[in-house]
Amino acid sequence: MTPPTGPSRRIFLAGTAALAAVAAGGVPARAAAGKPDPYAAQTWEPLVGEPLSVGGLQVRLADVERSTAGFRLTMESDSADITEGLHRVHHPGIGPVDLFLTSHGQRALAVFTHLPKGL
Repeated sequence: MTPPTGPSRRIFLAGTAALAAVAAGGVPARAAAGKPDPYAAQTWEPLVGEPLSVGGLQVRLADVERSTAGFRLTMESDSADITEGLHRVHHPGIGPVDLFLTSHGQRALAVFTHLPKGL
């Protein structure tokens, strides 16, 4: 039997649940005046290498990767696995922001997709 090559059922269902939450509650509001926008790549890019708190676990922002559809944050922990799901991520310069993280052991990803205008 050939192993599956796509996302697992668990990851697919978690992603579907996150999309349903956005559909029900709308896209998070932009940052208040004077505050950095936690949903913009340029806010995170200067923080690569800096520590973040993910639900109390100390991690490091390893990478910010831009694409035409948005951007992706990669976070790494030296001590424990990062659990998959919705987490409060905190950095002193940004403040707390709730993000859905896809877990890969001691590495986690947060993906930001920008919808085309008019949707």
